Amino acid sequence: MLLVEGGTDCCSVSGGASCPARLCGLPLESPSATARHDNRRRTGLCCGADSGRGRNDQQVTPMDSKDVLDAFALLDNWEARYELIADLSRELLPLAETEKHDGNLVKGCNTRTWLTANLSNDPAHDPPGVLDYRADAETPLVRGLVALLLVPFQHKTPDDVLQTDVRDYIAKLGLAEHLSPNRRVGMEHFIERVYQIARAMQDR
Repeated sequence: MLLVEGGTDCCSVSGGASCPARLCGLPLESPSATARHDNRRRTGLCCGADSGRGRNDQQVTPMDSKDVLDAFALLDNWEARYELIADLSRELLPLAETEKHDGNLVKGCNTRTWLTANLSNDPAHDPPGVLDYRADAETPLVRGLVALLLVPFQHKTPDDVLQTDVRDYIAKLGLAEHLSPNRRVGMEHFIERVYQIARAMQDR
C-alpha cells in the first residue's frame, strides 16, 4: 500500500533542514532539491501539496491506480518519473530480513526481489480477508517499480486480485517502452507471482 504523508510544507522549510515528508528526505540545499520538491508538489506527493492528499499524524491515505496515473501525467519527462518511482520505493509495506529467503524470491528478476502477502481482516469486504502484499528489492528503482506494480492489487480479496487485469494500467504508465528487455521480463514474472500468491490464499 502506498501512503502519502502530510505535515509541514517541505518547500517552505529553510536553513539546511531536510524535508519532513517521507517521500523527500533530501537536504533542501542540494542542487536537485528545488526541482524534485516542485515535482512532488505538482503530483500531490509533497507534504505541502494542495492536493487533498495530506494527512495528520493519525491518518494515512492509500494511493490507487488513478493517483499514480495522474502523478505520471503531471511530470514532463521520464527523468522526473524515474525519480518519482524511486521515491515510491519508500512506501512499500516492510518486509522483515527473515522473510528475504528463497521461498519469497521472485524468480526471473535480474535484481533480487522478494514478495509475500498476508490476509488482513477487513469487515468492509465479504468475505473479509484482503491481501496486503509486502515486498523488497536490492535497488531503489526496482523497489519503486515493485511499488507501482502492486498498487492495483493491494488490499483486495484473493478473488479480486485474480480478476485484476493490469495491462491497461501498465500501458498508460508507459513502463514497457521505458524499461530494458530484462526488466520487462522481470516485471512479467513479478506480476505472475502476485497472482500465484492470490491463488494460494483463496482457500484460507
